[in-house]
Amino acid sequence: MDFNLGLVLSAILLLILASHVGGHLARKLRQPSVIGEILGGLCLGPTLFGFFAPESQAAIFTANPSVATCLSLLYNFGLLLLMFLSGLEIERIGEDRAQLKSASIMAVTGTLIPMGIALLALPWIPLDAYMGPAQSRTALVLVFATAMAVTSLPVISKIFLDLGVMNTRFAKVVLSSSLLDDFLHYVLLAVALNAAGDAGSRPDWLNRFFEGKSLVTVTVVECGIHFAFVVSCMTWLQHFYRLFKPVLGFLKQTSPVALLLVILVSVSLFGLAFGVPPVLSAFAAGLLATRITEFSAEDRRNLAAFSSSFFIPIFFAMVGLKLNLIRDFDPIFFVVFLLAATGIKMLSVWVGARLSGVRNKTAVDLAVTMNARGGPGIVLASAALEGGIVNAKLYVSLVLLALVTSGLAGAWLESSLQKGRLNPNEI
Repeated sequence: MDFNLGLVLSAILLLILASHVGGHLARKLRQPSVIGEILGGLCLGPTLFGFFAPESQAAIFTANPSVATCLSLLYNFGLLLLMFLSGLEIERIGEDRAQLKSASIMAVTGTLIPMGIALLALPWIPLDAYMGPAQSRTALVLVFATAMAVTSLPVISKIFLDLGVMNTRFAKVVLSSSLLDDFLHYVLLAVALNAAGDAGSRPDWLNRFFEGKSLVTVTVVECGIHFAFVVSCMTWLQHFYRLFKPVLGFLKQTSPVALLLVILVSVSLFGLAFGVPPVLSAFAAGLLATRITEFSAEDRRNLAAFSSSFFIPIFFAMVGLKLNLIRDFDPIFFVVFLLAATGIKMLSVWVGARLSGVRNKTAVDLAVTMNARGGPGIVLASAALEGGIVNAKLYVSLVLLALVTSGLAGAWLESSLQKGRLNPNEI
């Protein structure tokens, strides 16, 4: 391969500048920084830069294989860090059980109802027009149904932090419910990726076991493996860490961030041995790290600062870089998809909130907030595109759905608080 360091550094420089400038502008507009980071990447892609200077854009980002290889590495590691940090967010949520009933009911209705409606509507949805090169209708159905129900724990957390309501009862209910949603969605994404025929991601022993088995059997077994893997990260794997604590102790003393990265990479490798996609493994690694009490809040903030300065912004910028709104944007499909997904998700959460005894106005605020698709929606779209499950047209709609719903949630909550419609401690 003709490695061109100058082109690689030029591409990285442009992505860093575009993502951070876009993120800064988004925060100025009281929007999640992820929206600006993706729009920054969009400006560097075929929609804008490639439209006015296609040869220059291709020369920097796509023509040289060394650039594509290096950016792919940064993209995937940024994705792993994003999932790892999402897992790390869960410690403070999982310890508060006061609002577990409301959160559980909303998680059930907010997930099962949208997915159920999506499955019932499949005969009237031209999914074949949005199928990726894997040509797996089963995987596409799983991704589409999950996209209708997904909720963003990271983006909602950031909105609450920006609005200063993180420690309120409203926030605890939303975050607890989002946690349950995210867990199910990442498991379903892992199953969809394997259903797409990526047998190479499974170990040989699992491929031999699945020979001649029905799709139902494969799906049930894989769900069981994924669930057991996540549970093991929350239970006995922490004891495995303590077994090697004398060896790893020097890392904790010299660089806690390095030890957190060792946990991320080790658990991801461990997951690959059982056919667990790295997206789910990284999330489980975060759950494991929250249960290793040696890590302080400052250690996690340092990792978040390290990740958010380079890898994660590049990941989101590359999401925007892959968007081609001129060629792949289907406005009619997107509007119908946006209205259907938003209406169904909000109605489902509202029903769950009302069933748990929440008053109507607060139930509406909960419904709008949990409609934010954010990071998990983008992860779903990105992983599905990389796995060949969806084509570029559906990818564009999934990413735009995540951006629009996240922006709507932030603006709605800020307005509700300013106008006194929402008391975040009354729920």
